[in-house]
Amino acid sequence: MRTTRGQAGIEFVIIMGIALLVLSASLFIYFDTATATDSLGNQAAAAVACNQVAVTIASVASGGNGTQAALHLPATIGNSNYTISVNGTARLVSVNYTNGGFQACSIPTNNVTTNTNINKSGTVRNIGGVVIG
Repeated sequence: MRTTRGQAGIEFVIIMGIALLVLSASLFIYFDTATATDSLGNQAAAAVACNQVAVTIASVASGGNGTQAALHLPATIGNSNYTISVNGTARLVSVNYTNGGFQACSIPTNNVTTNTNINKSGTVRNIGGVVIG
């Protein structure tokens, strides 16, 4: 009788060890997927902000002198601060966000005042060239 009790105890320990390994692997996969999902969500939010600035600039530029439009961007990307800059010479809008993330999009005109840090709410005006402020 003692041998069967010992064998049952060893089998229980082996089964619990396997169950813990399966649980550990599942948790690793879950957290890895959640991190990747957050990263993709931040990238998508940065792309939306970048395109919103580019579209606003294009609209104001095509409207001619005196045209203006309001710019309203989200306060954060992924619950963290971010910066947007416009390079008129390179015809590029860039968004820098959490953990070194970067998103860029082009603008159709080079007649834009270069601005290294755009306010998240402001006005875009065409006064002989697009000015963001």
